[in-house]
Amino acid sequence: MNQQTAVTQASTFCIPDGLPLFSVNAGVPVSDALEQSAILLGCVEHLVLCRDSMDADKHTTVLQYLSELSKALVNASRPAA
Repeated sequence: MNQQTAVTQASTFCIPDGLPLFSVNAGVPVSDALEQSAILLGCVEHLVLCRDSMDADKHTTVLQYLSELSKALVNASRPAA
């Protein structure tokens, strides 16, 4: 039985003024995309925990981008409808 590896779908994110600034490429193994998402979420968790000791405004922007990238990786890993 030939089993295909699940791969990502193209997914854009960070869309200021209606133009996508970043994207997740199609064809990346889902396991790799989800692993990267988990790493990014680990960074988000770390920044949230040390947020009180650093500049909150800068942290908010960084957290927004990291979480948006992680979400894009997860969304691109979902099976096509």
